[in-house]
Amino acid sequence: MQKSEKYANGDSYDGEFLNGEKHGKGEFKWADGDQYNGDWKNDKRTGRGKYKWANGDSYDGEFLNGEKHGKGEFKWADGDQYNGDWKNDKRTGRGKYKWANGNSYDGEFLNGEKHGKGKYKWANGNSYDGEFLNDEKHGKGEFKWADGDQYNGDWKNDKRTGRGKYKWANGDSYDGEFLNGEKHGKGEFKWADGDQYNGDWKNDKRTGRGKYKWANGDSYDGEFLNGEKHGKGEFKWADGDQYNGDWKNDKRTGRGKYKWANGDSYDGEFLNGEKHGKGEFKWADGDQYNGDWKNDKRTGRGKYKWANGDSYDGEFLNGEKHGKGEFKWADGDQYNGDWKNDKRTGRGKYKWANGNSYDGEFLNGEKHGKGEFKWADGDQYNGDWKNDKRTGRGQQKWADGNSYDGEFLNDEKHGKGEYKWVSGSIYYGDWKNDNRTGRGQQKWADGSKYDGDWVNGKRHGQGEFQSAKGEKYNGKWVFDEKM
Repeated sequence: MQKSEKYANGDSYDGEFLNGEKHGKGEFKWADGDQYNGDWKNDKRTGRGKYKWANGDSYDGEFLNGEKHGKGEFKWADGDQYNGDWKNDKRTGRGKYKWANGNSYDGEFLNGEKHGKGKYKWANGNSYDGEFLNDEKHGKGEFKWADGDQYNGDWKNDKRTGRGKYKWANGDSYDGEFLNGEKHGKGEFKWADGDQYNGDWKNDKRTGRGKYKWANGDSYDGEFLNGEKHGKGEFKWADGDQYNGDWKNDKRTGRGKYKWANGDSYDGEFLNGEKHGKGEFKWADGDQYNGDWKNDKRTGRGKYKWANGDSYDGEFLNGEKHGKGEFKWADGDQYNGDWKNDKRTGRGKYKWANGNSYDGEFLNGEKHGKGEFKWADGDQYNGDWKNDKRTGRGQQKWADGNSYDGEFLNDEKHGKGEYKWVSGSIYYGDWKNDNRTGRGQQKWADGSKYDGDWVNGKRHGQGEFQSAKGEKYNGKWVFDEKM
C-alpha cells in the first residue's frame, strides 16, 4: 500500500507499507535534513537505496536492517569517497577509498579499517602494496617512495618490523631485521661506493658485533655502539697495518696492539686514536721504547734501546729526550743529567769509555757554561765552556804539574792568564792561539826574568831582561834574540 506520513517531530515518509511497517519502495526525510530513498523491509532500510546527510555526505548502495550492507559507494562532503563492500554499517570486504588530498587505497577492509591485502597510494607518489591489520601496515608488504627508495618485507603496527630488504635510490641497500621502522637485529648494509657491514643493529645504528669492509680494502671485525667502533675489535688496513684492541667512540681507546706493515709494532694504551699512557714500541730495525706516551708521542718516563746497543733511561717530551735521563752508548760512553729537545742541555755528567769525564753545564749537546773536565791521563780543566770548547775563564792543570789560570778561546789559551811550570818558572800576561803573545812577564826558576813583548811564545819587540846574575838588557828583541 502506498501512502505518505508525517511525524510529530517533523520527519516524513512517502512510500509503501506492509502490515503498518515501511516495506517496499519509499523516501524518508528527517527533520534535521537527512534523507533516504530506496528499499524498505519490516520498517528498516533493506535492499538498494540512497542516503544523503544534511552535512553533504551521501551513500548509494545496499542496506540490511537499516545498516549499510553489501555493495555501496559513500561520498563525504570533504571530497573523500569509498566504493566497495559493507557489513553492519562498516566498510568490510573489498573496496576502494579515495581521499580528497589525492591518496587512495584499493583492497580489503574490516569494520571500517584497512585489513587484509591492499594497495595504498599517496598523492606524493609513494605507494604500499601488502597486508594491513586494524588500519595499519601489518604483515608482508612492499613500500615504494617517490624518490626511488623501496622496502619489501615485514610490517607491524604500521612500521617496518621483522625481516626485510630496503633499497635506496642512491644504490645503498640493507637486508636484515627491523623494529619499529629502524634497522634492529641482524642485517647486512651495502653502500653504493662498495663499503659493506654485516652484523648487529639497534635503533637504526650499528650496535653489537659486526664486520665492516671498506671499498678500499680496509676492514674491521668487532664491537659497535651507536654506529661507531666501540668495545673490542680488530682493524686491518689495506696497506698491511692492523690493530687489535679496545675502541671508544670510533677511535682506538684503551688497551691494544698495533702492527705496521713495515714490521714496527706497539703494545699498550691508546686515547682517541693515539698512543697515550703506558706502552712498548718496537721498530723493525731493532730499536725499542717502553714507557709513557701522550698524544701519540713519547712523553713522561721511559726506556729507549737502540739496535746498535745505545740506550736511554729517563724523561721524554713530545718524542724527544727532555728532563732528567741517562744515556749509555754501546762503546762505553755515558751521560747522566738534563736534556732539552733531544739534546744534552742543563746540568750533567759525561763519562767516556777511555776514562775522560766532564761534570758541568751543557747546551744543545755541547759543553757550554761552567764545568770540569778530567782526562784519563791526569789532566783537568775547571771553568767556562762555549760550543764544546774551553772559552772564557778557567784553570787547566796538567798531569806533569804544569798549570794555567786565565782566559781561553776555542780550546786555546787566549787573553790574560798565568802559566806555572813544575820547574818553578811562571809567566803572566797576554796569550793568543795558545801562545804567549802580547805583553807579559816571565820568571824562570833560576831567577832570571823578562818583562816585555811576546809573539808566538818568544820574546819579540821591546822588553827588559835580567839574568840570574843580575845582568840587564832593555831593548829590542826578535824571536828570542837581542838586537
